[in-house]
Amino acid sequence: MFAIRFNAYGGVNVTKDWLENGMKESPEQLGKLIFSAMPLPIKKHFHLDE
Repeated sequence: MFAIRFNAYGGVNVTKDWLENGMKESPEQLGKLIFSAMPLPIKKHFHLDE
């Protein structure tokens, strides 16, 4: 649970900065960057093959 909360707070702030600074990356690029930084204990709960 801690890993989820910790990562969520970081993701919210990264998204906020992205919005406030001109959204230079596409939403898809930002999503990929956030997902790539996600720790394995959280990432393993995503079912990307569905």
